[in-house]
Amino acid sequence: ANKETPEECSNPEFSETACGFVVEFVDIIVKHKMNTGISNAGGWQDSEMREYVNNEIYNSLPQELKDGIISTTVISGHESGKDANYTTTDNLYLLSTKEVWGANVGGYDSATKETRQLDYYEKKGVNSLNYLKTIKNFEESATAWWLRSAVSNYTISFYTVTRNGDWYGRESNNNDIGVSPAFRIG
Repeated sequence: ANKETPEECSNPEFSETACGFVVEFVDIIVKHKMNTGISNAGGWQDSEMREYVNNEIYNSLPQELKDGIISTTVISGHESGKDANYTTTDNLYLLSTKEVWGANVGGYDSATKETRQLDYYEKKGVNSLNYLKTIKNFEESATAWWLRSAVSNYTISFYTVTRNGDWYGRESNNNDIGVSPAFRIG
């Protein structure tokens, strides 16, 4: 998904999630809720999804792959009523709205200034007019997939990529949304 490390990546207050050699699952590997309850409190940092991705999914990977994955500084947006974005260190993470579309689609991802669009999506011409390259499948059928971006003007939603490749905010306890993590190799 990414090979470049532009100068902005050297800023310690910039997410490393679209810097260096980033690998992203081509399709959805499982469906899972972001949270059991209907809340985006704590954003990606406090989500049950983060725990699931960095434990269940990470631990299921072959040891040879895990040996090459490097810990990544992940900056994620906040929910309504908060002012500061969240910073975590993860082995696996979900993408953000900016990393996919190169913009703050929907207008409520508070962390778009702290990351960049992944090379894969930029080179595929993904922008506000072309969403076809963001479509992912689950069991051979186009399916919505989660992003780590909390919808900052609500207390219940995270952004997703729809089965048509568009963006949409969904309640965190929706179980019909796919998971397609990314990670850095170093």
